[in-house]
Amino acid sequence: MILQIKTMATQKVLEYNSLVKGIVYQDTDTPSFESQIDEMSNEALAKQDIHLDETQFNELTKQFV
Repeated sequence: MILQIKTMATQKVLEYNSLVKGIVYQDTDTPSFESQIDEMSNEALAKQDIHLDETQFNELTKQFV
């Protein structure tokens, strides 16, 4: 599989006689990064409301103070 991908990439480089930026391939056997993280299933992490009590907050930040 990897050899086939390298061969296809090499063919594209030769076709355009230069490096091609952004060659993408799809691996249907490996699950996406996002699908493996439960917290990302409903909405983006940046849009999620995170409620921490004072103890949790202090525990997370104590290494930086």
